[in-house]
Amino acid sequence: MCAQDKLDDQLTMVDGMQQGQTGQQEHTGALDDAPTMVVEPSPDTMAGQSPSERFEILDELGRGGMGVVYKARDKKLGRIIALKSLKPESTASNKAVERFWREAKAIAALSHFNIVGIYDVLEQGQALWIAMEFLPNGSLKDKVKNQGPLPPKEIAKIGRQLADAVDHAHSRGIFHRDIKPGNVLLSERDTPKLGDFGLAQEMSTAGDMTVAGAMMGTMYYAAPEQMANGSNVDARSDIYSLGATLYMIATGEAPRTIRPNRIPEEVRGIICKCLEEHPDKRFQNAAELAKAFSTGEFAEAPKKIGQACPACGHFNPETLRFCQKCGGGLASLFRKCPKCRAENHVNVEYCGKCGENIPMAFLALKARKASADGQPQAAAKAWKAILAKDPKHQEARANLIRIVENNRKIKEMANFAKEAYKRGDKESAYKCFCQIIEIDPTLEEAKKKCESMKPGLVQQRLARGRTFFSAKKYEQAYNQLQGVLDLDEFNREALDLMTQVTRFYKPAAPKVPKSAVHVSMGLTGSRKVNKKVMSFIAICVVSLFMTIIITLSGNEDGNSMFDAQAKNTAVEVDKALKAVVDTLPNQPVTLESILSTGVQWPPAVSVSVDDPDPEHPKIIVVHAAGKKMFIVNGTGEMKEEPFNITPIQPPRPAVDE
Repeated sequence: MCAQDKLDDQLTMVDGMQQGQTGQQEHTGALDDAPTMVVEPSPDTMAGQSPSERFEILDELGRGGMGVVYKARDKKLGRIIALKSLKPESTASNKAVERFWREAKAIAALSHFNIVGIYDVLEQGQALWIAMEFLPNGSLKDKVKNQGPLPPKEIAKIGRQLADAVDHAHSRGIFHRDIKPGNVLLSERDTPKLGDFGLAQEMSTAGDMTVAGAMMGTMYYAAPEQMANGSNVDARSDIYSLGATLYMIATGEAPRTIRPNRIPEEVRGIICKCLEEHPDKRFQNAAELAKAFSTGEFAEAPKKIGQACPACGHFNPETLRFCQKCGGGLASLFRKCPKCRAENHVNVEYCGKCGENIPMAFLALKARKASADGQPQAAAKAWKAILAKDPKHQEARANLIRIVENNRKIKEMANFAKEAYKRGDKESAYKCFCQIIEIDPTLEEAKKKCESMKPGLVQQRLARGRTFFSAKKYEQAYNQLQGVLDLDEFNREALDLMTQVTRFYKPAAPKVPKSAVHVSMGLTGSRKVNKKVMSFIAICVVSLFMTIIITLSGNEDGNSMFDAQAKNTAVEVDKALKAVVDTLPNQPVTLESILSTGVQWPPAVSVSVDDPDPEHPKIIVVHAAGKKMFIVNGTGEMKEEPFNITPIQPPRPAVDE
């Protein structure tokens, strides 16, 4: 992780100066046992100021607004250290040099297991260096980014250790003023250590170092009184910053908006008390905070859930629509339930009117919209997010299985198109790519393939159309020319030739679907239509009668036909089973999950799950009038076994002896 990434959401302002991010960027997770690599420092930072007599530079760990941090080896003692230096342009700034010495003196005055240690300070001309303890496991911010929110026990342990370190600093008359996850570094054993004392302030020199009205610290982590005026800082300001840090590692979110219901219940009371807006309502010193984490004396959490006003930052109860302090609107505090449209607070998970899970409902809406917009991959991502929260969500399961099945079809058609193109069958290849686009319109590669094949297909169809016209095969010529116009509707040559073809051939009117015929039968009352209806019904009755006769007679040809139908069904069920197992590897196989893939079978065919184990599934397919049953397991292999129905014999009557 580069230095800039470590402060991606931080806004550090020192003495009102617009210098960007100036926090110390110590470590990026490099290990002590990493391969040794001598890195030549860049000329802009190291020219004329390399401490090569004492240290060997191994790697660059990070860059900040004013300095660079290197991983180095102490040649005299043979240990790995973190070497922090000021950039050449920063040494010209009195503020930067003052902050550099302030950090060095503050850390040197402290000796605590949970505070980063300092070994030495070097001054060579205008160059300044601090040799510090090297901590290889990055910061708390890195840990939460990689692992997510921490469990309550670990939060309590970290909170107790950091509170003890802050209490030690306060007892020596030093306020940190910039406590945040990026400034808490982790040792090899994940021991938290407080670092970056560049904004530290001694109690006795508060008036000398802080300009009235200047903001000191980091946005979202600095206490309200610190945000308003840097001269109002005391021990309780550091307690607020520590509480904001604990909020971040407990929820995984920066404390822009404090949502108490997202904090684990075990530590909620303590963290909420640290984050009280008024200093008098917080823990009055860090020792009290450390004791609360040690003894489990949890502070009472606020009864109402609220959110800070976007305009002034004042914390408001959830029932209010306007800020109590500035009168600003709080529309962002509320949202409507997607199901019943009732208004609910943003922190409410279930709708108070219909009981709908609101976050899940919004995710489902997002997934459905992505599917409707032809974005199956985005839809799959949303459905997976729903399944992660609710593994039994039927709609998510069914849609994911369908997406997996579509992906399988796309892969098969792409392979077929590739083979067809190689053997010169451009027509088949083009049809396959068109079918792929119908399934997933976002596949740009398939679209490019279609566009690149169009000119060749146009010429090929034109040539065939001319050939058929010369041979007086006008219907074939018409079909080829129509294919040209489907690709290029303004092709002049095709239009001219089509005019000549239509003099000899008139295409038949498109057939009306049977469903439409049925509708017209009910509306017109035509005798011709009624005759068609009676003929259709007669054919159906005869077919049904013949099927019954074949079934009852046990005709061998009839059995073969039924077995073939069952076998074809088994092939489709096997593909659906594979899609289900690939999508839901740890879920038992059910008939509902097979049906959710879209597979269908005739009413006379029976499909049953014999073994639902996802690792060794077994499904039996059989026709009611067949002689064989087919067993599939999702691997493409199929077993055939004889299928005999043994009639149940009635019990024999008891015989008296």
